[in-house]
Amino acid sequence: MSFNDIFPSLSESAKSKVFHDVCLEDAQGVFKEIVPTLIRFEYHWLMSLPKSTQQRLQSNWDPDKGPFPAHHLLCTPEVAMVLTGVKPCCVVCHGNDPSYGKMWLDNCLMPWYNTYRLAVLKPLGFPVPTLITQGLARYGSHHDACFGGAALFVYERHPLYESVKKVFSSPTVTDGALAKVFGYPSESGNIDITYQIHLPHRDHLLGVAKEATRDMCCTPALQYFLRITGAESLTNVGNHFSRYRKALEGVGIEISLDVDDDSLGTEHFTLIFASAADYQLTVLETLIRGDRIWMRPNMNITEILKLGIINKVLK
Repeated sequence: MSFNDIFPSLSESAKSKVFHDVCLEDAQGVFKEIVPTLIRFEYHWLMSLPKSTQQRLQSNWDPDKGPFPAHHLLCTPEVAMVLTGVKPCCVVCHGNDPSYGKMWLDNCLMPWYNTYRLAVLKPLGFPVPTLITQGLARYGSHHDACFGGAALFVYERHPLYESVKKVFSSPTVTDGALAKVFGYPSESGNIDITYQIHLPHRDHLLGVAKEATRDMCCTPALQYFLRITGAESLTNVGNHFSRYRKALEGVGIEISLDVDDDSLGTEHFTLIFASAADYQLTVLETLIRGDRIWMRPNMNITEILKLGIINKVLK
């Protein structure tokens, strides 16, 4: 089977668009056609990897207890974030396998990219994905971690494009610089924030059997660690999620906000969730009913609403 069979031709409506001078927002309908093909292709590619490679990538996976959890490794959601223009770049690597960035680039992203390169991607400002030069972009307290060898997909019309180029061509980089080019709303802290692909929407995207609960096999689309420096750092998370949720919906991906930390109090959750709902009670209720907001330590968001605690900051 050729890649042309896997990645279908653009529809007539997509072909009718002229991309050279069009704004990125006008191309979202086209991305809605071609992003789902990539996420399904990536999933099936991961499932086809040798078992030894799969075990290296997911060291806690027990083949005797279930199929390989490829959902945890999907990078297409971050590619989609770059395509929508909200995220400057996507970097793909794996701590257990230094060759993973090249393997993913060669076998997953490039076949898709080359299919739509001339018609869509290059004209809109998405240059050919590359590998970061080995040894560059060392980070961490002792610069003992490195992004050299990782795959890099960028949007060259993003305001932070020059920063992306500078960061990933530098010998060493700071956590603050990385947070900026990754599009995070905070420098690295200790509060786990994840944007999960919404269930069962994920299973519809991938064409797989539904999972019973969010904890059985969640699918991270983006993960970062919040540093709380005041109320604004909390509302920045909600505002960031709102922007990314709306952008991804435009290309056919639904995400949920997963705040996984039992050290946060009600007042912290209130600020995050209120801003995630654009300070509108009806939006918040819709997100809650749709399971688009998670609070893992104690799932009592509805109780917070009933008590009226969150209403104090909602319009």
